[in-house]
Amino acid sequence: MKFNSTNGLDGKLKYYMAQPTYNGVTTNGTLGNSVPGSGSDWPVVPTSDLTTYTSGASDRTNAPNGTFVGVSYGLNPQGLATGTTYGGTITYTIAGGL
Repeated sequence: MKFNSTNGLDGKLKYYMAQPTYNGVTTNGTLGNSVPGSGSDWPVVPTSDLTTYTSGASDRTNAPNGTFVGVSYGLNPQGLATGTTYGGTITYTIAGGL
């Protein structure tokens, strides 16, 4: 899975993604950024494609339920103008196959 953002919030959007699960069991794929430790800052959502997860053997055959990949986002408002509307797009790319 890859994702990126295109908006006026470069460097302001951050994300948290824990290890994905399949049927409630943690998968053995690889996160592009490790899970932030307690009190650590979240990584910034990139402005160009960044591989955030590569599947492992335990989630390559995942029918019928699929692999759950939960992503949370946060906004660092420092430097943003009050009363201004900001918007943007986060694009995900998910590729399948062996």
